[in-house]
Amino acid sequence: MTRTHSLLSPRFALVTLAAAALVGLALAAALATNEGARADSHVTGGGGPRVYPLDASLGPGGRGVGAALATNEGARADSHVTGGETLVVTPSEADFEPGNRSSSTSVWVYGSGFNPGQSVLVLIADQRGVATDIGALSGVDVAANDDGAFGFKWTFGRFTRAGVGGEGMQSVRVVDAGSFDELATAPLALCNLTRNDDLAEGAEAAAVPSHCSS
Repeated sequence: MTRTHSLLSPRFALVTLAAAALVGLALAAALATNEGARADSHVTGGGGPRVYPLDASLGPGGRGVGAALATNEGARADSHVTGGETLVVTPSEADFEPGNRSSSTSVWVYGSGFNPGQSVLVLIADQRGVATDIGALSGVDVAANDDGAFGFKWTFGRFTRAGVGGEGMQSVRVVDAGSFDELATAPLALCNLTRNDDLAEGAEAAAVPSHCSS
């Protein structure tokens, strides 16, 4: 004999309630999993930049994570907000004859990593420790180009005169023309490289400073 139950029987009502409870738990678990995935990938939709997990192969528009990172690095490079300003003086050792009224010795001064269009001063200390603007001595208003770089030739000229420049190990400095904040430095050895060229027979050679090759 087959048993049947009325739709209004107590047993059927209990079974229905249990099934509804199970469905509710399943839905809650699914929603929690979805929210966890959204939190992990940081896809917030809040108007800020979307950041994708490193194991995601593609971001929006089919661009990979590597492309997104490269774009961010490109933006940083374009704005030159790197703090990576550099200065090079070449040669780093130059012939400096103290007392020469006008020296023809020259060095090249190069800078990079600056803000495009940024005006700077390139300085070196004289014998009294006073900063001398070697850009002005060279007739150059030093400013970075569109790539954040600059370069010019400095001929010593009158800097070798007595009481002006002196032989020694120097730091050439770049400072911002507006704030005078120091941005970069480079070494320059000023050496009298011909000090012992014309020694009389039997004369004792002059001592060579430790920062000079001769």
